[in-house]
Amino acid sequence: MGYNLVNYTKVIIMNISPILLLIFSMQVSANTIEGAFGLKLGKLVPSDFKSQNLEDNIFEFKPKHLIPGFNQYSYRISPIGRKVVWIKAIKIISKSCRPPQSDQYINELIPILELKYGKFKHDEYSEPNRSTSDGDGGAIYLQCNYLTENGTNSGAIIGYERILEYSNWSEIEKANAEVKEVLIKKYNKFDL
Repeated sequence: MGYNLVNYTKVIIMNISPILLLIFSMQVSANTIEGAFGLKLGKLVPSDFKSQNLEDNIFEFKPKHLIPGFNQYSYRISPIGRKVVWIKAIKIISKSCRPPQSDQYINELIPILELKYGKFKHDEYSEPNRSTSDGDGGAIYLQCNYLTENGTNSGAIIGYERILEYSNWSEIEKANAEVKEVLIKKYNKFDL
């Protein structure tokens, strides 16, 4: 009663399956979206990181290495915990980057980011925007939004904004709760 090929194959598969599961889980953890440009989502900004305050809790910075097609870099921190909640690279352009097939920089970034973070999905509600997430609150968005004279959807288009954004939704929710807390403290003295 020896092993036949079918039984031998079953034994091999049963012994390899835990190894494959381990490799797969390592691959998934490698795709965690932690941050970019020397900043980590959900962490404090390093003390030696140079940036300039643009407005409440939003800072502008210049990374060591600029990404082609982007020239403005910013991040937002939570008002109390002072943790990074999103990081953006932006470029205002006059030529449309919609659809993304017409935008060289988005086309070059997508395969590079997909190798590291997994497949990007098309946003069915606002084509050509694309995104990916890690299942742990982290997300990356590649967007091309139009800019209008009056800042609304009904104004005349005056340009476009190419955006690469790293964010963590659980950190954004915490930051929004902190903003409410700050406002409550600010207006509490008025006995409203």
